[in-house]
Amino acid sequence: MSHRVPGSVFYPPLRSLVELGLARRMPPRSDRRVFYTITGARAWAPLRHVVDMLQVEDSDEGAVA
Repeated sequence: MSHRVPGSVFYPPLRSLVELGLARRMPPRSDRRVFYTITGARAWAPLRHVVDMLQVEDSDEGAVA
C-alpha cells in the first residue's frame, strides 16, 4: 500500500513460493485478507543474503563518483 502497488502484483510470486515450499498460506480469518508465512526452508538464509546485496546495489545507484 505504501508503494501504491495493487495486491494482485504479488499473487504470482506468492504462488511460486508456495509451490516451492518456501511459504504457505495461513488458515483463513474472518476478514478478506489472506496471510502467508515463510516455512523453515533452509533456502531463506541465502535468499536474504541476495536481497541484502540487491539493496546495497540500489542504494549505490544514485551515487556520484
